[in-house]
Amino acid sequence: MNPTGPERCWQEYDPGFEIPTDECGIPLSLFLRDPNDYYQIDMRWDGCCNLSVAVNAPFAAFDKNHKPKEGSPRGAWIDGLHICDLRKFIERLQEALEEACDHFGDDGEWKGQRTQ
Repeated sequence: MNPTGPERCWQEYDPGFEIPTDECGIPLSLFLRDPNDYYQIDMRWDGCCNLSVAVNAPFAAFDKNHKPKEGSPRGAWIDGLHICDLRKFIERLQEALEEACDHFGDDGEWKGQRTQ
């Protein structure tokens, strides 16, 4: 754990292609993967990002074209979403979560899900 801040759970990864750079050679994207290998995000210089989610299997179960490798679980796929206002997107998801907790109550699957 970093003594000056929270432990980082996202790690940079090599996307398998050359990352474009600006005229000074600074990369225009930051490619991050969560430690469980189910989420990848391309954080772009322009404030947008591309979020990919591996469903029913980690990214290691897919080839470079995002096709399931032989032996991967049935129903495994990768879903993606392009987001241009990440903070607003997270805020809206948290609001939806609160609505779901109000609707379903704080029992069962929704127990401990509230953000406030």
